[in-house]
This record gives sequence, structure tokens and C-alpha cells, in this order.
Amino acid sequence: MVELTTFARKYGVRPEHEDQWGLFYLYGKSGYTPTVAQNILTTAYEQDIEEKRELYQRDCLLFGFNARELELMGALPDPDAQPTVITGPIHPILDRDRWEPYRLFRSELLMAPLNLPVEHYSLGNDNTGIWAASNPVVWRVLDPVLRLVTKFLSNFHVLPWLHAFLTGEFKRVPEHLDTRSMEDKQRDGPVWTFNRRNPPQIFDQTTMQNTLKYLENLGKKLSLGISKGFCDPRTNIEIPGQRFLCACATSSRFPKRDKLDELENVEIYMSHEALEPLLRNDMSPSEILAEQFVLAASFLHEIGVSCPPPPALPLR
Repeated sequence: MVELTTFARKYGVRPEHEDQWGLFYLYGKSGYTPTVAQNILTTAYEQDIEEKRELYQRDCLLFGFNARELELMGALPDPDAQPTVITGPIHPILDRDRWEPYRLFRSELLMAPLNLPVEHYSLGNDNTGIWAASNPVVWRVLDPVLRLVTKFLSNFHVLPWLHAFLTGEFKRVPEHLDTRSMEDKQRDGPVWTFNRRNPPQIFDQTTMQNTLKYLENLGKKLSLGISKGFCDPRTNIEIPGQRFLCACATSSRFPKRDKLDELENVEIYMSHEALEPLLRNDMSPSEILAEQFVLAASFLHEIGVSCPPPPALPLR
């Protein structure tokens, strides 16, 4: 059997069906290992293989970069970083009592069991129960993510942005600035930007209070849960090709933008696959903080999706 690289032991070997050029699967590689500089390689075959690996990393994994470039820039996890404790309160709309699966009209049978491989997860007797906030093991990793979300929602400088999103003017992004593929455009429709109302509205004390009141009202209607990342959280039926961090944000009826106090029940789900890495025993402090940031950003996205769209604009 091929010996796995360090990254493959942590992130897994690149699946065979995703390895169209045979660059990783047969070599026990994850796809994230930095490549070797071309001037060090001695044969044309080695140079060709590493060049294809770099191309794959740029196009499919690392958003235009290859792993060697990220390593040289110091963008890979800092091995000397110290653990970070995220302090501060959790916003009332994210309280633990809102993370109750039974309020989401789901039975415990629909909840995924917490049963992780011993090799990478040193949970001992805690490796039991279900993926729910009521499980202390799960709440331990969810807690700092929610504190990070709170730091954004409670930041005074963010409130004007949120108010503009709720009440501002939306404009369609011109076609020549929309760089998505034709397939993405056909599937997702147009892209929009938002700005403050025209003329710009002064963000005074009244406006701030109205924005805070909307968040308070959202909290009263919000239910939160953890689901399987590739399934419909209400039915547990797999969605073909679907993978997500926060599964979905749904509402029985979104309000009109001039009646924000009429928001009805909203449900937001986070996938347990996204939380799993935070329970691993081989994560560095840098990697943990990066995972927490990604989850917090994804959760904020779902909160934004929960807000009402402008008139005649589909919710996306």
C-alpha cells in the first residue's frame, strides 16, 4: 500500500473520481501538498506531473494559487501559533436554547450520530450521542464560532451595512462585470449589489434602533439546528451533488421590505461535516481558527439569506 503524505493523513486522499489525470489517488496524496520547484526536478516526466498538480491546485482547490506559492507567502498554517480563545458573549438570537432539534419538527431519528474514528478524534467516552447543540461535545466547538458571529453582528460599524442591506437600493451587476460561467448564470440568475437609499439615509439613533429591533425580531422567529451536509435537513433525503456548510435558511413567508416586523419563522441549519474538523486531535491553532472563521462567515451568510429580498428580486 502506498504511504500517505502528511496532508493526506489529515485531509484524506483525493478521491479517484476527482483525480482525472491520476495525479494524487495512486500516490496517496491529498492534492494540498506543496509541489517541487521545476528547476529541482530531473526528468521531463516529473516536471510534467508537478506542472499538472499545480494546475489542478490552481483551478480546483486553492482559488488561483498552488500550494507551493501559498507556502512561500507564509499563508499556510503557522506551526508556532498559540491557541486562541474567542471571548465575549453570544448574541441572544444564537442562544443555545434556539439550537433545539425538536423545535425544528424533526425527531431524534433524523439526527446524525456522533461516532467519529478513534484515530483522529480522541473523545473517549464522549464519542456518543447525536450531532445537536444539547450534546456538550458539540456545543464545545460550536460555542466559539457563535461568539465570532456575535462580534460581527454586535459591531456598531456593521449596523449601517445591515440597514442598507434591509432597506437600501439594489442594482443589477452589469453583464461585463459578471465573471461567472454561463452554467452558473443560468442556474443562479443575475447578481445584485446594494447601496444606501438614494439620497443616502443618515444612520442616526432612530435608524440604529430600527435595525437592532429587526435583529431582535429575527431572534424571536429563529430556530437553529445541525444536519447532514448533503441532505434535506427536514427529511434526511440526499440532495444530489449538494455539499454545504450551513445547510439552508428557510422561512414560511418572508416579509415585504416595508414590513420587516412581519417576519415569520426562520430555520438555519449547519452541517455536522463542517464542525467535525474542530473535534480532531491533529489540528494546529492556526487551522482551528481558520475553520472557525469559515463557519462564522457561512453562518452570517445564512442570516443574510434570512433577511427579506428587495421587491421583485428572487431570494438567493
